[in-house]
Amino acid sequence: MTGDIQIQSTLDEKMTSAQDELSKLKTRQSQLEKEKTKLEKLKVKLDKLTEGKSDLQPSINKAILSLESEIESNNRMNEELNILCDKLKADYDKIASIPEPDIESPELENQLDKSIVVIEEAGSDFKKAINRIEAFSQLQSADIPAVKPKSKSQFSKLELIKIGFYIGLPIAALALILVVVTLFLLK
Repeated sequence: MTGDIQIQSTLDEKMTSAQDELSKLKTRQSQLEKEKTKLEKLKVKLDKLTEGKSDLQPSINKAILSLESEIESNNRMNEELNILCDKLKADYDKIASIPEPDIESPELENQLDKSIVVIEEAGSDFKKAINRIEAFSQLQSADIPAVKPKSKSQFSKLELIKIGFYIGLPIAALALILVVVTLFLLK
C-alpha cells in the first residue's frame, strides 16, 4: 500500500506540475496573442504611413515647384513693372517740364520741335508700357499648371487661401496699375 500511496503522490505532483506548466503556457499564449494584435495594428499604421508618404510627397513637391516658379515669375514681373512705372514717371515729369511756347521767341520752332520729340517719346513709351501690362495680364490669366492632389486633405483651407492670394494679388496689382496709367493719360 505504501507503494500505491507513493505512486499516487508522484502522480499528484506530476499533475500539479503539469497544471502549473499549462497555466504558465496559457498566460504566455495570452501575452503572445496581445503582442500579435499590437504588431498587426503597428503594421497597419506603418502601411498607412508608407502609402501616405508615397502618394502625397510627389504632389506636394510638384505644388512647391509650381509655386516657386510662380513666385520667381511674379518677382521678375514686379521688377519690370517698377521699371515701367519709373519710365512713365520720368516721361510725365518731362512733359510737365515743357515750357509754354513763347510765340515771340526766335527759338520757337526749335522749342516746339524739342517739345514734340518729348511728347512722341513719351507716347511711344506709354504704348510699350500698355502692351507690356496687357501681356502681363494675359500671363496671369493663363492656366497655371494644375497640381492634382491624390487625397481631399492634401491642402488645408488656409493653404488654399494663401495660394489664391499669391495668384490673385499680382493680377489685382496689374489691373490697378493699368487703371492708374489710363486715368493719368486721360488727364
